[in-house]
Amino acid sequence: MGGKRPYGIACFFENLFLLILIVGALFKSKMPIENRILLFSAIAYIGLLCVFLALSTPNLGTLSRYRVGFLPFFVFVISYRNPLLKYLGERMKQVRQ
Repeated sequence: MGGKRPYGIACFFENLFLLILIVGALFKSKMPIENRILLFSAIAYIGLLCVFLALSTPNLGTLSRYRVGFLPFFVFVISYRNPLLKYLGERMKQVRQ
């Protein structure tokens, strides 16, 4: 069990970061019309891939590895116009000055 501990801690922080981004995405402002098609197509891709991977995966270990196929799109969707990331970017600019 000692060899899996660093991997488990890394997975914990990855999932915690994604959870924080999801909570921040809940407070989004209105989305511009020109980007809706891209955003909705990414959401549809993520949803369909999640459903079909869950139906065809024999165990949860492989399911956690298969999420690599939709994780970049998922991070894009939850970080697009995320007010939390905007706030953190403004704070970083203030710290640098």
